[in-house]
Amino acid sequence: MPSFSRRRVLATGAAALLAGVAGCADSGGASTDTPTATERSFEHSVSDPAARTVRNDDGEPAVTSSARSTDESMLGTPTRMADEYWTVNDADERDALDFSGARTGAEAARTFAAETDLSTATLVVHQYYVEKCVTRRLERLRWGAAEQGPEGSAAIRLTYEDAERDGDCEQEGIGPIEATVFRIPEEIGQVTRFGYQV
Repeated sequence: MPSFSRRRVLATGAAALLAGVAGCADSGGASTDTPTATERSFEHSVSDPAARTVRNDDGEPAVTSSARSTDESMLGTPTRMADEYWTVNDADERDALDFSGARTGAEAARTFAAETDLSTATLVVHQYYVEKCVTRRLERLRWGAAEQGPEGSAAIRLTYEDAERDGDCEQEGIGPIEATVFRIPEEIGQVTRFGYQV
C-alpha cells in the first residue's frame, strides 16, 4: 500500500481547493444573480434606472406631497437613519408633489415627473437621510409581486451607490435629506414590501 506524506496530502488538497475557487471566479461574461435562501427573487430588474435626485442640506424634506402626510421620522432628529417612500399613480398625485424644499435638483425632478406617462409607468419617491459629503446614485431597481398583502401588491428592492460630494464635510445636527424619484415601467399596485441597500 503506498504511503503519502503529510506535505503531499496538504499539497493535493490545496490544489483541489484552488481549482474549485477558480471555477467560481468571474469569467468576464454576463452574470445572473442567484438569490440566497434568505433573499427573494424578483420578476423584474433594471440597471441604471431612470431617476432624479433632489436634496435639502438643512435637514428638511426635499420633497413633500399634499396628498399624504410626511413620515414623522423625517421631521426632526431621527433615532436612526430614517427613510420614507410612496408611489405616484395618477395625475392628481403627481400634481400634489412639492419640490420647493429641494435646494438642488428640483427643476430636473419636476420635469422628470411631468414627462412620466402614468398610464404605463409608476413614479416612486424614496426619501432618506445622508451624510453631508455623500450623495446616492440609484444603481439597480428590482420589483415584482409581493408575497403578502392584497391582490396586486408589489415588492421593491433598490441598490444605491454612495458618491462623495465636494465641500466642507463637518456636520452638526441631523444632516441633509435626499429623495430619489424613479420610474417603474409599468403600473403597480400597493407597495407592501420595500427595501434598499447601499
